[in-house]
Amino acid sequence: MRAPRWPASIQKNQVGGKVMDSTDGQGLPSPQHDQVTHGAAPMHGAPALPSRRRWLSAGLKASPAVLSLAASPVLAWQCKTPSAHASANLSNRTYKTWPDNCTATSASWSSKFSGSATAKDACGTLLAYPTGCSSTTTCASLMGSGGTTTVKSLLATGTGWQKTLLTAMLNIKCTRVPSTCVTEATIAAMWAAGPAYQPSPGITWSKQQQVDYLHNNWIATVTAFGGTPPTA
Repeated sequence: MRAPRWPASIQKNQVGGKVMDSTDGQGLPSPQHDQVTHGAAPMHGAPALPSRRRWLSAGLKASPAVLSLAASPVLAWQCKTPSAHASANLSNRTYKTWPDNCTATSASWSSKFSGSATAKDACGTLLAYPTGCSSTTTCASLMGSGGTTTVKSLLATGTGWQKTLLTAMLNIKCTRVPSTCVTEATIAAMWAAGPAYQPSPGITWSKQQQVDYLHNNWIATVTAFGGTPPTA
């Protein structure tokens, strides 16, 4: 009859004619096994014995947990739609910025509408008026409602909510915001509804919540992304 094949961690020790398990109960070779096969157990602080070193080395090479510690790739900008943001209460505010975020702030757009030739977006690209816009463009023309008040005047002296929504619309029109995040129609709906805007049925956003969403998802803000959103 063929002799049984014992796992490497179990040695067939001839102690009373029995097979003795040489592990320590955790899968590591026991100190007793090291003492039997390699002499006396090492003193405290002494280097690990060869058998234990080999076992640990093999375990580390095969461990999925260790392999999963590889560095993760840098995340690209991943903003959320209003409905997704509302249902999950997601926020990107813990990050200073996303690597590919090239939106412009309200302050930059205000500078552009005031005649500056050096106003730039977050990536250092000079701003240009969206198609159909100029320094005299009205809110009604840009947002679909709002009368004859000019975009220029509200970017300079409007509320945080007005500045943020106008900036969001300008960034979208200049393709600085992915269409999968938010659309011109959504911003126009926020503008028209004010504090009654509903991102999803049964959920109503105040003006501050709208500002928070646009700021936290790197779509629009007044002066700088990161930290606390501007006051509506």
